[in-house]
Amino acid sequence: MQSNVWSIPAMCMTPTANTVQENKYVTTAGRVKFKAGESGKIVFVASVSKSFPEGRYALRAHLERKVADLLGTNIQLRRANRVNGAVETILTCVGVQIDPVQNNIRFSDSNVENLKIDLDKFYYWIQVTDSNASPATKDSVDAVLGVSIVRIS
Repeated sequence: MQSNVWSIPAMCMTPTANTVQENKYVTTAGRVKFKAGESGKIVFVASVSKSFPEGRYALRAHLERKVADLLGTNIQLRRANRVNGAVETILTCVGVQIDPVQNNIRFSDSNVENLKIDLDKFYYWIQVTDSNASPATKDSVDAVLGVSIVRIS
């Protein structure tokens, strides 16, 4: 059984300073994607400020994709140690759902890991990095809709 314990729509995530300065993204209908004619890299982050008990968890991204790939998209749960500042990646989405798909909406899950979200020891955040070598078109549908942390029991 799976249950979402934390989630955020992509358009509610915060763009990094470089992403804001370069102004290459658009948010629409909850989605984050490149503006038409833009390429490069856009990065968005969201704080995870809720503790979870020890258990089995996965990171799940909801994507809009015509093609079932994560090419250029990196979605991670990261943390920084409150004492020494060391940063590590805990979960990373891998692969994309092939079938069945409606309206190009697909899922990408990380591997399931045993972990505890411990806010007394670490700061946690979700980081979405999207890189695109070719300029987006007005008909491009590659977008991130949202990210969830899922408890697996």
